[in-house]
Amino acid sequence: YDLVAATASSGPARRGKSTLLNCIISSLLKGNYSLFETSDTDEHCTYGIDYAIIETEAKNILFFDVQGMGLHDSSNDCKILLYIYLIADI
Repeated sequence: YDLVAATASSGPARRGKSTLLNCIISSLLKGNYSLFETSDTDEHCTYGIDYAIIETEAKNILFFDVQGMGLHDSSNDCKILLYIYLIADI
């Protein structure tokens, strides 16, 4: 089986989490990738959890992009964070 590392980006809404993940993926793959939607408006781009997996020579990396905490309906923030904290390596 292939080794898999899981990493997640979570935090306050509208702070660049999706952009950061896109930058990390672009750096790892040595290209310009936008696997996670970004926007310059005040609206959410990510609802719930989005994910992408990339393959590198060393291992496969599973990226989780988590919706921003504390914006609009934040009633599921604790559930989403618990799931991410349990599954992510970083």
